[in-house]
Amino acid sequence: MGSMTPIPMTDTEALMWRLERHRGLSSTFANLAVLDQQPDIDRLRARLTRAAAAIPRLRQRVDERAGRPRWFIDGDLDVDTHVRHVAVATPGTKRELLDLAATITADPFDPTRPLWQFIVIDGLADGRSALLQKVHHAITDGQGGVELATAYLDIERDPADDDRADSDHAAALASAQSPESTDLDNVSSSDPSHDDTAERVRAALAGILRVPLGVRRQVGDLLAEPDSIADANRAALRTLDDVGRELAAERAASPLWTQRSSRRRLFTTEASVSALGTAARAFGGTVNAAFVTAAAEAAGDYHRRVGSPVDSLRASIAVSTRTDQSGSNAFTLARIDVPTATMPIGERFAAVAAAIESARAATPDRLVDTAAALGAALPTSLVARFAGAQARSIDIATSNVRGAPVDTFVAGARVVANVPIGPLLGVPVNLTALSQGDRFDIGVHIDPTAIDDSAMFAQCVDDAIARVQMM
Repeated sequence: MGSMTPIPMTDTEALMWRLERHRGLSSTFANLAVLDQQPDIDRLRARLTRAAAAIPRLRQRVDERAGRPRWFIDGDLDVDTHVRHVAVATPGTKRELLDLAATITADPFDPTRPLWQFIVIDGLADGRSALLQKVHHAITDGQGGVELATAYLDIERDPADDDRADSDHAAALASAQSPESTDLDNVSSSDPSHDDTAERVRAALAGILRVPLGVRRQVGDLLAEPDSIADANRAALRTLDDVGRELAAERAASPLWTQRSSRRRLFTTEASVSALGTAARAFGGTVNAAFVTAAAEAAGDYHRRVGSPVDSLRASIAVSTRTDQSGSNAFTLARIDVPTATMPIGERFAAVAAAIESARAATPDRLVDTAAALGAALPTSLVARFAGAQARSIDIATSNVRGAPVDTFVAGARVVANVPIGPLLGVPVNLTALSQGDRFDIGVHIDPTAIDDSAMFAQCVDDAIARVQMM
């Protein structure tokens, strides 16, 4: 049986939460799902009420009164405060939708409530709506993200099992909030979200919420002693000073993208998984290599258009460190230099593919929890300083997330497109791709203080994707 006793955050969760105080280093991520019609709001609320009953982390808020952050069950959780319904002026344009999504994603979470929000946005052209799913990375460890996806996504418009009354869901939540039901991993296998339909969704969505917890890996690399961490005080501070001086000299390669801010602009483009795969296979590579090649092609094109060409830029890529014991966020970030000078697209692809393979082979499985434990002993301002220094050594962040191979539905509305919104974490631009069926949707999340003409860069991405698919 559980209790209402607060549960200390893991070292990694605590590190992520502390960095949240520095807005430019927020690890909040989101996905904007464009829907073919307005979803059934009551059904969505009921689904998320069920999810909150089944997944304890969705009921937990952060408690810092004892110093170290702890997870505490919010006994007054009201799902309606997390599921909101807004509208843009009809007919809402794509630009208005993206601007609204970027603004909402950038807003810090209320620390007195659990760290998730779902916002339904109506008023779009052609009778469409959208659903913005905003989640803090600290609540997505283990299988929590996959559990959440199975709780609100379907693989048919009106599944037969979705007929429980709202009162039944609310009763389940009230029961879950009792002292007898507060264990972190207390997810009943008999809950309706675990029936056959949910299991099919789970299999289809095995990777949909695996946006990498890159900042914890990056900061872990900065904080860890290579051989041992015997002293978490003076020796650690001396090591951090040494690493800080090294990173201060290791700047990103772009002569243009030198400034940083908390301002955000969001763009989107799309490709075809099959077209990217065909092009990649012709050169003996992968879809991910084609995606990173497009990012390098776009960045090089942008620099040439503004009269400041560069031969190479530094990109971060997600590298899986998954084992049988890993949770759903078993990733680290590797830095690679990508060629951005004028060259045949096939030659660029070959260079990028080789760099990715080299990075995968060389990236060690870091002791992130140990590194985070060291970071927990240091002032937040110092930790943020080194995380920021690491970010300033990156020109482009990329992440390729595998989603569902089939159509998905949200409360009766079909998902027709996605706009994944990866965290910038102090980097000029984050390109995150999310596949669904043959769609390869790309969110282009930009710091417009770093990239002056963000619309031009987005056009460069569009052009680059087209060239890569035709190579």
